[in-house]
Amino acid sequence: MERRREPRFAAGQTVRLIVLDRNGNSADRQIDAEVTEISGKGVRLRVAERIAVGDAVRLDMEDNAILGEVCHCSETGNGFICGVEVDQILSHVSDLARLMDALLGGHTPADVQNAMQTIRRR
Repeated sequence: MERRREPRFAAGQTVRLIVLDRNGNSADRQIDAEVTEISGKGVRLRVAERIAVGDAVRLDMEDNAILGEVCHCSETGNGFICGVEVDQILSHVSDLARLMDALLGGHTPADVQNAMQTIRRR
């Protein structure tokens, strides 16, 4: 008996998985991953290296970014199977990037963040 609330769909697509550094102390890790199943609430991936449960991740799939958290990761004969609980899905990411560039007028998000911090200190 199927107990899941959301239907699952086989995927078979290779995507870029970015393991986000929560503290900002080091660069985000980028890993090639194969999506084996996907639903509205989760994604199952096959990866070559272990990813810690609780790690925040971003999946870049075509023109979409899926943000979530690793909820399990187990070793298999040829790598690891990880489950990601989906938190947010951003569609048309390239359009959002063009809009940000137009709004920021050539300034990077880091420039804007630094300016905002300076204003808050005043």
